[in-house]
Amino acid sequence: MIKIHTRDWLLTVNETDFHKNWRPSAILGAAQEMASEHSDLLGCGVDEFAKVGATWILFRQSYQMDKYPKIGDTVRISTWPGKPQFTVMPRYFTFESVDGELYGKAHTLWFIVDLNTKKMLTASKIGYNIPDIDDLPKLLPMPGKIEFPSPVSYKTQRIVRFSDLDYNNHMNNARYLEWICDLFPTSRFENNYFANWQINYLTAAKADEEIAMELNETDHEFSLRGYRTADNQDIFAAIGAWQF
Repeated sequence: MIKIHTRDWLLTVNETDFHKNWRPSAILGAAQEMASEHSDLLGCGVDEFAKVGATWILFRQSYQMDKYPKIGDTVRISTWPGKPQFTVMPRYFTFESVDGELYGKAHTLWFIVDLNTKKMLTASKIGYNIPDIDDLPKLLPMPGKIEFPSPVSYKTQRIVRFSDLDYNNHMNNARYLEWICDLFPTSRFENNYFANWQINYLTAAKADEEIAMELNETDHEFSLRGYRTADNQDIFAAIGAWQF
């Protein structure tokens, strides 16, 4: 049983920003693909779970980036699961150079959900066999609940469109981070980048829904909430900090 799944990832033009740095949302996309690959190797991938009417749902993720690799760099991505805590399934990631320099790390939390009842399932209930992971590190604190402070420094609305959607017909996890980046003027990214961020997914955003976003910002940190304008249902919350 493969405890750690590692892959060398060559950064292409489509994954980088105007500084040729790895784009934050592309980091999430790579991590999601790595998690999917490892789940397949462990026999608990999306296709296998679909046979028994279940699926994986990402509900919280926390990232810390100390350095952003650039276009043409090869990033060595490693991922491994954590020990389940009832229905909470942790998964960890590291992003390194091929020489071992640590670019960043992540701690993500997942549910296994019954597609019919929408109830969360335990690993034993679904037959998810976790490898022996007691000797593997636990990176970053567990992502907790996000409390949104006041006052609101900026508010805007966006509508979930075709390019935001994934195969579940919900807004893709990485698109939330793109929306977050777009809240700031482009000039903010001239000499700064995200040092860390956490996103909590509260309710799935669906096609053509209008999502309002309220931002609270200081010089170095930010927090925000996104909610559906039709019924004020919270969709996501996020916090982060800038590296100058």
